[in-house]
Amino acid sequence: SNSSKEMSNFERVSATFKGEPTDRVCIGWLGRKETGLGLPQVTVADVVRDKSGVLLYKGIKSMTERFQPDVIAVTTYTTVEAVAIGTKDKYFADQLPAPVDYVLKSLEDLDRVHIPDPRVDGDLPCIYNALKRVVREFGNSWPISAGTVGPFSVAARIRGLWDISFDIMRRPWFAHDVIDFATEACINIIEGWQSAGATGFASGAGSETCLSPEHFRQFCVPYERRYLSAAKKMGFQ
Repeated sequence: SNSSKEMSNFERVSATFKGEPTDRVCIGWLGRKETGLGLPQVTVADVVRDKSGVLLYKGIKSMTERFQPDVIAVTTYTTVEAVAIGTKDKYFADQLPAPVDYVLKSLEDLDRVHIPDPRVDGDLPCIYNALKRVVREFGNSWPISAGTVGPFSVAARIRGLWDISFDIMRRPWFAHDVIDFATEACINIIEGWQSAGATGFASGAGSETCLSPEHFRQFCVPYERRYLSAAKKMGFQ
């Protein structure tokens, strides 16, 4: 069996996803350390707003070399997609940014927003450029992952969780329009990650956990399926 010999990172991750034996437990995402807490005298705000991606890359490099995970996830904060679309965040020295003003205040606002380009919009260039550096240095030995928080979570973070919950109850057609837009935004963002060299992708849950099973079936499942199908077509694992 595979578990008797030392496996490469790629073999270990692949076996884990298939439910096969591994030589040891697979170590995944290292969490908030990647937003600069592995670097001295650098604030989280500095890292996530650095469009060159150098600070994020340095933080990932220091954590990867110290802890030797099996996957490198190039990521920053969980509203980065929404900020690139127009949501305003407050930035902090020692914790992740948090939304203070959602971009979709009215139904008409959906006509004014555009699908973000990960190379130029908001703080997405930080991830895009860090990805290219991380792939160059670690891509031969590590699976490199990058993704988004997923269609419904992006929708909730451009509309606001209370408002999209209200929309689901009172104007479900508009909630569908917002989530449809968010799905296309997620697909466009991961196309950018793939072009920068990412080989794996993630779809993180968050706001979805506030929904009932029936609303989850209606407002999450079809959009997640479309997102996952697009990722597979791009060649993501």
